Amino acid sequence: MDMATAGKAKLKTYVPIDKRDQASVRAVILARTSNPGARDDDVETQVSRAEELIARKGWRLVRDRRAFAEKRSGRRNVERPVLDAVLALAQHDEIDVIVCSEFERVSRVKMRRWAAIATALEFGVEFRFANLLPNGKLPDTREGRMYLSMAEEFGEMEAERIRERTEPGLARRRAAGLPGSGSAGPPYGYKWRPKGEGQRSYTAYDEDKSKADILRDLYRRVDTDERASLRRLAQELDGRGIPTPSGRGKWTATTIDRMLRNPIYCGRGRLLRWKTWYEPEQNDETHRVKDQPKRTDRLRDKKAWAEETLPFAPGAVPVLVEPELWERVVRKLDERKRFAGKLGRAGSPHGEMDTLLHHGLVRCAHCKGKMVRWWRAGLQQPYYRCNKRAGSPGHPCAIHGIPAPQVDTLVMELLATVLTDPDKVVELADAAQRQYDEATSVAELASAKLNAYRDQLDRIAAERARYHRMMGMCDPVTDADNYADFQAKVERLDREREDIESAAMATVPERERATARQAMLDALRHGRMLMTVEHDGRTYDLTQMSHTDLHALLDFEAGNRFQRAAERGLAEMESRVTDPALDAVTRRELEEDIAQLKDYLYEYRVAPSTLAANLIGLYMTREQTRKLLSDLDVVIWVSRPRSRQEMAEKGATPVKERVVMELLAGSGRGMRVCASAANTSVLT
Repeated sequence: MDMATAGKAKLKTYVPIDKRDQASVRAVILARTSNPGARDDDVETQVSRAEELIARKGWRLVRDRRAFAEKRSGRRNVERPVLDAVLALAQHDEIDVIVCSEFERVSRVKMRRWAAIATALEFGVEFRFANLLPNGKLPDTREGRMYLSMAEEFGEMEAERIRERTEPGLARRRAAGLPGSGSAGPPYGYKWRPKGEGQRSYTAYDEDKSKADILRDLYRRVDTDERASLRRLAQELDGRGIPTPSGRGKWTATTIDRMLRNPIYCGRGRLLRWKTWYEPEQNDETHRVKDQPKRTDRLRDKKAWAEETLPFAPGAVPVLVEPELWERVVRKLDERKRFAGKLGRAGSPHGEMDTLLHHGLVRCAHCKGKMVRWWRAGLQQPYYRCNKRAGSPGHPCAIHGIPAPQVDTLVMELLATVLTDPDKVVELADAAQRQYDEATSVAELASAKLNAYRDQLDRIAAERARYHRMMGMCDPVTDADNYADFQAKVERLDREREDIESAAMATVPERERATARQAMLDALRHGRMLMTVEHDGRTYDLTQMSHTDLHALLDFEAGNRFQRAAERGLAEMESRVTDPALDAVTRRELEEDIAQLKDYLYEYRVAPSTLAANLIGLYMTREQTRKLLSDLDVVIWVSRPRSRQEMAEKGATPVKERVVMELLAGSGRGMRVCASAANTSVLT
């Protein structure tokens, strides 16, 4: 919807769900469990209870019953893609009601739960809960709201008590040297030792004969067969139909490498090997702050391994391989490492800024996966490399790479072509028009979230003022119990207000980013480009400059020195070619050089895109250029090179034939541009 006509939208009367034809009410089910290793029974129970409420009310389930089931923390501020997808359905008027088994399934934290409920209500969509009889509706009476508030407080209190009861038991178990249960269960090759009489939990591991034999065979193959690469071993395991440690997916070289390096198999394992924690991180694109899980292996640090881990109790973990065999295999795995380092990593010869494209800007045209920036000993330049198959032998995409500097240069020329060619500007405007409505929806959703937080702050302010009035009516001495109760409630509201204010502050930059993208797309769809450079305190719009002005701007810097030197050289060569003393061979070679130099100077003069690309390199830093690519939602697609047989016939594949640049690629309906003469622009 155009911003100019947004205020003229027609309004219609909102009909509450209970007053509609119940068969027309569109419902989805939202389920959540915090434990990533939890059994399917928990989610199935939640879905079944929600289904019962939907059937009892006569509503229509418009998505698969388990389409919106997730395994995410309910207490931490983590990414919730499933919840975001449900709220997006509410925003686009595709559903009328969201059904959960209980309100803790939305979130354990009351602030985030009510923010989601209020955001849905902004678009006329209600949350209903199967444990709230008879219709799942949140109470709207004073007594009902009081009961719900008490139930929420007791729920959070019970969650705290569960953690307080669980942690001492885990600490006692670790102090006794007993392996923890964890979410993934025993390591590959082990199984839980059966419970003894009177035991409430499993206490140790036993050998799983079939898996242990497979594990020993892997150690033997790596130790004795130099041709037995981890990729080949993974292929063989998949070919034999052997399940992975998790029971899902296919075997990968990474999985086998981690297994073989685990010291638990040779009797050197220790408890607390892995250290896990959460850190808040901010997304550069959305500016949203979320808790991200972090994990480090104490085995890599000898001091941490000795001081921060605990030994297993004798007999708690059987030894599956000899320590000498384990040491030889780990040493051979280290020797087989082919790569000297990846870009930006410690010890790598290339730095973070040595390439222009990263963070998913370069993708494989065949498997759609991100290409990594890679360097290998003996190569003098970094590469973009698709290595999906290196970690997953069953992946259909073959490994391939492309020189990074050549791709970076070509991308700058393609970008400059789009920004300076009137026909390309029109195509880009058409693509921006298709995505403008989507960007508007994202901005509206961020605004709805912010409004929900503001409403909660207003509610807290009103409750806080009411409790303060009640405290003023109480005598702190004669009515100490009521006074202390009101004071505790005010303190609880203050903590809740701090949480909401923090979440609202994180939502503000999210909305600003969405609004900025909306403005950028609006400029593109009206043919207004955003390509500017600064020089000597002035700002130049490259898309509005003539060819002569572009040349004049280049004259300020060294970018045009080669052209001037070439023109001087051309004059000298033309004067020499007329020398009668030259022999025929030298004259012919000189005439060929003159012709090539004239062709170059002609292309240089008539190609504004080349001038604009040079200007980008001269006046924009790499970070500024990356931001421009990010704003335009650019993805670079790289295809595989020619086969060996085709190379023998035609030679190596030119870089320009392998690279396609897609602008506004977010929805898959953007604009594609390539340098191949056969296909210069494809609008998808």
